[in-house]
Amino acid sequence: MAKSLNVREISNESLNETLANYLRSKQILLVLDNCEHLIGGCAQLVERLLSVCPTLKIVATSREALGLTGEHVWPVLYCPYPM
Repeated sequence: MAKSLNVREISNESLNETLANYLRSKQILLVLDNCEHLIGGCAQLVERLLSVCPTLKIVATSREALGLTGEHVWPVLYCPYPM
């Protein structure tokens, strides 16, 4: 995520904190795809970012919910045949 946003690490600060500081004043929509591969880490990062970035919006795709308070889940039906 940091690389995609061109956010560089700052010494003596975690990358998650650097991301939060960068996004805090932004009005942005983040799209996180395939979160099921790192569900715990994604959930922790999303929860942290949303707690300190009041205008941040996040859409996350995953085969399972992140399990966060206030999360809205929209199931998408799987279609094995091309449409």
